[in-house]
Amino acid sequence: MSSNELTDDEIDFQTLRYGQTINDNVGYYWWKRYTYSAFWNIVSTPINLAITIFTALSTGQTATQSLTNQQIATTINIVTLILSVINTFFKPLEQLRINQSVKDKWSDIGVEYEEVYNTIVHSREQKLKKLEEMKKVFTRSTNTKKADESNYLIDLIFMFSRLFCIRKNIKWIPEASEEYKKEKLKLEALKKSKDEANQTMAESSV
Repeated sequence: MSSNELTDDEIDFQTLRYGQTINDNVGYYWWKRYTYSAFWNIVSTPINLAITIFTALSTGQTATQSLTNQQIATTINIVTLILSVINTFFKPLEQLRINQSVKDKWSDIGVEYEEVYNTIVHSREQKLKKLEEMKKVFTRSTNTKKADESNYLIDLIFMFSRLFCIRKNIKWIPEASEEYKKEKLKLEALKKSKDEANQTMAESSV
């Protein structure tokens, strides 16, 4: 069924239905990337700070031979080497930048969704235009979701964050879900009423 064949109530429902999926996707993946960014920020900052301090101590010890004893200097060199290998292999700072960039993409989609969702419409033409704009945001969010990569360790952290911290507050616009549910019930009631009327007419014509 094309958009032009839909009733005004059906157009409103279709718009909210697309919005419901966008609302779920943006909320979920924004919070997911927020968790990723927080994790890599927590990891990268102390590692890079420790490498800087230990490298300075090692350089000072090499130059003066008097900052620490040889055993401590050797330990510092080994720890610096291990931290440098970890930093080079996992690249936490780069991971932080990547995840912040992806989080910003979801934020942009969320802002675009808000603009369409909050657009006040009255005429049928305006409702159809809003539906088409919502479809565009839906397509963008779907494509972004397909390109989203996962890290199973951080996904586990995110799962516990959802369970104990975020809980149900994961949707981008929480009140939009309630509006969708109300519109769905309204449309189902109208459909039921229409079916009953058609059945009554069919029985009376017999």
